Amino acid sequence: MDKKTARWIRVSGLLLLIIYLAMLNYFLFFSAAFGRTMNLGREIHYNINPFTEIRRFLTCSAQLGTRAVMVNLLGNVLAFM
Repeated sequence: MDKKTARWIRVSGLLLLIIYLAMLNYFLFFSAAFGRTMNLGREIHYNINPFTEIRRFLTCSAQLGTRAVMVNLLGNVLAFM
């Protein structure tokens, strides 16, 4: 592999990492999607206790629906990775 190709791969990887971190930051802290806001207000709620939200999603899966459970579980796995 020549130097030009190696540099292109390194720069592309860095750019993808920056895009990934920016999107992760947005969805974790600034996005109002996926039920983090109250219906009447604009208050955002965060749960910082480990596995509490995962447990809640699994026990309430009948009320929340399969899509919400899968988005939450996959989002937690991807955010952890």
